[in-house]
Amino acid sequence: MKIKPRTPNYIFTADPMSVNDIQQIDIVRKTVRTSNTLAKQRAKKGGFEFSLSKEDIVIPTVCPVLGIELRANTGGKSPADNSPTLDRIHPKIGYIKGNIIVISALANRIKSSANHRQILSVGRWLKGLTESQYAEG
Repeated sequence: MKIKPRTPNYIFTADPMSVNDIQQIDIVRKTVRTSNTLAKQRAKKGGFEFSLSKEDIVIPTVCPVLGIELRANTGGKSPADNSPTLDRIHPKIGYIKGNIIVISALANRIKSSANHRQILSVGRWLKGLTESQYAEG
């Protein structure tokens, strides 16, 4: 009787970063599936068009808005600040190819809380406040 070698269901590597990267890839795949499903539900509830496939959702390694590394949240009920979230660029259009972008949860909350003029006003105020405080030091 010939014994067939079993293929292990794990990956052995001496580099712990490789294991973390592999785990992160699995988490990102699950995040894409979840984002797609939740977006479809939000579109239905809000009466928005939905025509995305999983391939339309590309998760970058860095948030294009804040420049922070995106890492999928593996625990907890709410996303971490650097968790990837699916955002509609123009909220009234819906979830269609070309109108979505993946940004950090923090950037998405900032964007959702105010319009662009308000966000710029806060930025200018904060920049002026910070510069005046540190100019004296």
